Amino acid sequence: MNDPAGGCPPDRQRPPREGRRLAGRCWALAILIGVAALSVAASRASAANLIDLGTLGGPVSIAYGINDVGQIVGTSATASGTSHAFLWSNGTMADLGSLGSMGPSDGRGINNRGQVVGGTIDANNSQYHAFLWENGTMRDLGTLPGYNLSQAQAINDAGQVVGFSGDPSMGGLGHAFLWDNGTMRDLGTLPGYDYSIALGINNAGRVVGYSFTAPTQSMPITSRAFLWDNGTMSDLGTLPEANDSEAFGLNDRGAVVGDSGNDSLDGHGVLWQAGNVTDLGDLGRPGTSAHAINDAGQVVGGSHNFESHVHAFLWELGTMRDLGTLGQFSVAYGVNETGAVVGQSDVGNGELHAVLWPPSVPIHDTATIGAQVSPTSVIAGTPVTVAGTVQNQGSQVETFQVNVTAGGVVVGTVSVSLPSGASRELSFVWNTSGVAPGSYLVVMETAPLAGETDLGDNAFAAGTLTIAPRPVFAEASATPLATDVEIRVSFTCHGTDGTPPYEYVWDFGDGGSASTQTATHAYSEAGSKTARCTVTDREQQQARAEIQVSIAPALAILATVNRMAVAPAIPLTFSALTTGGTGAVTITWVFGDNSALAGTTVTHAYRDAGQYSVLVQGRDEAGGTVSANILVTIADLLVTGTSTASSAAPGAAITFISVASGGSGAPYEYLWDFGDGTPKAAGPIVTHAYAAVGHFTPSVTVVDGSGASHTTLLPMIAVENPPVIILSSPPYFAIGLSAAIIVGAGVAGVLMVRRRRRRKSWAPRRR
Repeated sequence: MNDPAGGCPPDRQRPPREGRRLAGRCWALAILIGVAALSVAASRASAANLIDLGTLGGPVSIAYGINDVGQIVGTSATASGTSHAFLWSNGTMADLGSLGSMGPSDGRGINNRGQVVGGTIDANNSQYHAFLWENGTMRDLGTLPGYNLSQAQAINDAGQVVGFSGDPSMGGLGHAFLWDNGTMRDLGTLPGYDYSIALGINNAGRVVGYSFTAPTQSMPITSRAFLWDNGTMSDLGTLPEANDSEAFGLNDRGAVVGDSGNDSLDGHGVLWQAGNVTDLGDLGRPGTSAHAINDAGQVVGGSHNFESHVHAFLWELGTMRDLGTLGQFSVAYGVNETGAVVGQSDVGNGELHAVLWPPSVPIHDTATIGAQVSPTSVIAGTPVTVAGTVQNQGSQVETFQVNVTAGGVVVGTVSVSLPSGASRELSFVWNTSGVAPGSYLVVMETAPLAGETDLGDNAFAAGTLTIAPRPVFAEASATPLATDVEIRVSFTCHGTDGTPPYEYVWDFGDGGSASTQTATHAYSEAGSKTARCTVTDREQQQARAEIQVSIAPALAILATVNRMAVAPAIPLTFSALTTGGTGAVTITWVFGDNSALAGTTVTHAYRDAGQYSVLVQGRDEAGGTVSANILVTIADLLVTGTSTASSAAPGAAITFISVASGGSGAPYEYLWDFGDGTPKAAGPIVTHAYAAVGHFTPSVTVVDGSGASHTTLLPMIAVENPPVIILSSPPYFAIGLSAAIIVGAGVAGVLMVRRRRRRKSWAPRRR
């Protein structure tokens, strides 16, 4: 195999911790050719599980990657002595050629679209460049600016390619790159490191590899695994006892694999996941490197066995399994989602060939390896514990159901997930309430898996459980528990356990009885009553239950109103007082005028006069009812007023009389206003004398007991002086007429009378 690039850069093929001072060494050639020179022992462990993929005509080939449809990519020596990338599919290894006419190529990665990446001599036969091969066409991916060579290492399903680009003058060293849709991006290095190489990419675009320092003759290479994600390169760290690490692959879940160690410590395969670094162990002796991981968490690589031979391994759930070899040496580089593994093995004739480990046929086998029931004899309703141990005796992780049955009926179930060879102790609690008395064989069993190879050990008899019947039990209930006399109570008696069917007899505690499970009964006297139920089962076992009910006296009501009669629009206050009954009492008033109110005390005013029958009703919480009626009279307040005179002289006494009716009835209050500004007078009959002449309108206002009032105006009264009496001759006095009356007519009148009288007695003068 030619090396036109002047030396291959470090990559995943270099043996762990070997030759750190020779960073420019081509480790791929060391695997392909150098190991071929080893003397091959006769060991053929697990040879039947390996498929030799052959070569392109030369003695050496190696497989680096496999996609989910089983296409394999790698590198093989040709008959002409150079090496070429190959694509193996359905038993045929196809030569992918190279871009140059006289140089090598190598295939490193393949995605599920069948796209292949690797390295090839360029079309000018001068430099080694990364390539992308698809449908028979190989494309040169170029280099990073400032570098002359490149190598592609992996490709994801989106067609993103990772690798490194370097310069021959530096032994091929350079920087990791990400190529995407025609653009090659420099991923840089971790801080403090000189170079980097990218070796894996997942479908989320996350990249892994390692950064390392420049090699010198006196100082070893120091390297550190990295994870690059969306522009940021992070140091993945090392094992606690190590000072360097390399990352070779990752899955779509973000788990990363590689190795970690130092010059005095053989490399350890490691898994970086969720911030933790896990040592994968070895096949017998230190010296392990992990190269790839699938989404199921299966890790492949190479490790020293007890004989110090390097063998391919598959690590899963903490267990490392030797994949075997066709000769003495093997190493695994790739694994797909079906569990198929590819790599390299010596074939026993001094040659190293690319090989395929097909997915192993899984062994599905679960077993119940012990179980017991405790206690073995109980009364129905007593909890029973069933404990046992189940084991996964198959070759892979299994999730399966574990059931506990009693008499063939499932009484408990749980789902269990166990890795190969693991066991788990389980415990079930079976509630035997409602279970018929008898003997039950209790079995713990693992539910059969699809394709299970051994069903004979799935079930284990935990023992026979004897369940005895429970004594008959009675339970009584009543609705309601508190009520009134003569209101029916519903009683129910419930029998359990024992041996059905049941007979029921009720004694209600007042001489009443019933012979049914449910019954109703009304008590005629108040007090606390005890009702008893007797349950008799088929075996004549009896149980009794009691229930207490409280019986209140019948509901009674007393209704009152503050007035039996009022005028319209005057509010009446109605009140109700109840005795007896159960709980709160609801009071409703119906007033007889199409209106109603609720409440113990209410107020209502009638609009129209008349007699109204008011109905009050009470209802308690037990449904007891009572009612009463009140008759109220609504009448207008009527007031009449008269006087003994319609006219009078000043100072003459006049009698005033008023009569009231209606409203709330007597007593009434009378108040007189005489219309002359004098103080008012009270009473139904009053007298009053007007002091001055004039015309006056008296009035009387009557107020009844409810506060209703009515004012009546009386006819106007004229107060006048009496007329003057003028006597013609002679001045005779009427018989019985007192001179005082005449005098009362006024002094002027008397004088006039006297004057006239005098003139009448003189004889007339003659002149």
